[in-house]
Amino acid sequence: MKAVVAMSAWGDLSTSLYENETRRIKAFHALRGFLQTWPSPPSPPSFPPGPQPDPVPGVSRLNPETEQVFQNIVDNVDIAGLRAFANKRSPIQAEFLDELNRPNLAIRLCAYWHETIFSNNSVVELCTKLSITSKKLIGRVGDHGNAEGIGLAGEHSRPTAAAMNWSDLHLRGEGAAETESVVVETMPYPYADAHRFRTWDEFTDAPVRFTLHEPGPRSDGSLGNQGTGSP
Repeated sequence: MKAVVAMSAWGDLSTSLYENETRRIKAFHALRGFLQTWPSPPSPPSFPPGPQPDPVPGVSRLNPETEQVFQNIVDNVDIAGLRAFANKRSPIQAEFLDELNRPNLAIRLCAYWHETIFSNNSVVELCTKLSITSKKLIGRVGDHGNAEGIGLAGEHSRPTAAAMNWSDLHLRGEGAAETESVVVETMPYPYADAHRFRTWDEFTDAPVRFTLHEPGPRSDGSLGNQGTGSP
């Protein structure tokens, strides 16, 4: 394997399904609905009138182990089993990082600021833990699959074009390598040119600690980053 492109990627599946000791149940149902049945039963045609054949049921793509883990999430049981299942499928785990961090592998990741299925924080963490020279992270405005869905339909999208360029560069030797490993779109200007940075730390600002000040007799406490108060 020479090159990897991961769209709407995950870094840690355990975090995506059970973050901060809490089930991400809405995200889970979205993921389960997509994976469990394919294709979806077709809608009966409206013409010609008369009796119609029963829809052909979809075929489950989940093996018994995955079906059981998914049901355990619904029932909120055996969380340890969920973590063990997810860790085997999470590239951020040390055993997989050792395999990914080899000099002849190029990895490109794409995540969304509004991602509702997979934890985008874990994708950022995965990228920062990759020590390889040829790596890149795209942070886009939008939700799971937004842009690459457009690209796969034949329209232009930044992640799809970037994926093709990445494959051309690392599989065909065509094109020039970029020096910036982080490409991000910012919220106020989602259709503006993306910003490029050499590292994730260069993109992010230093953390600011905010405190909640004491309320007044007839007012709520103010929120600020100066003075004393309870964090």
